[in-house]
Amino acid sequence: MISSTDILTGLGLFATALTLHIIWWRRRVPSREMLCLCLIFLVGPEVVLLAAAACALAASPPSAVLLAFLIRSLFLISLSLIYIMTYPPIQAGCPSLKIILALAKAKPEGLSVREVYQLFPEDTMLSERFEDLINEGLVSWRYDSWGISAAGRGLATFFRLFRRILGMPLGEG
Repeated sequence: MISSTDILTGLGLFATALTLHIIWWRRRVPSREMLCLCLIFLVGPEVVLLAAAACALAASPPSAVLLAFLIRSLFLISLSLIYIMTYPPIQAGCPSLKIILALAKAKPEGLSVREVYQLFPEDTMLSERFEDLINEGLVSWRYDSWGISAAGRGLATFFRLFRRILGMPLGEG
C-alpha cells in the first residue's frame, strides 16, 4: 500500500530534479536536451532511491524495502515521464499552445485566419524541428537526404506500440 512517505519521497525527488533542470537550463541549454532530461529525472533519482534502499536493508526486512523501493520508483518514474513527454512540445512551441497564447494576447478582438497562419512560418517550423531531431541524435542529414538513427527508430517503435496499446491510429494527433 502506498504511504504518505512514498508520495513525499517521490515528490521531493521530482522537485529536486526539476530545480536542477531549471538551474542547468538557465545557465546553458545542453545540445542533447532529452538525454539530459532522462539523466536528471530518471537516472539520478533512481540512484538516490537505490542508495536509500540499500541503507534501509540494515533496519528493515528485505521484502518491505523492496516494496517501498518499487512503489517510490514507479511513482517517481511516472511523474518524470509525464514531464519529459510534455517538455518537447512546450519548448518547441507547439501550435496549439502558440494559438492559445496569441488569442489570449489578442483579447476580445481575436485573430483573423491570416493572423493565425502568420504565427507559423513553414520554413522556420520545419527547420527548427529538424535541428532538434539532429541535436538529439534521432535523425541525420547525409547526401541530401534525411535518415533515421537507431535511437530514432527505437523511439518511433516505442510510440507506435504506445499508440497501438491506446487504440489510437498511427500518424494522427
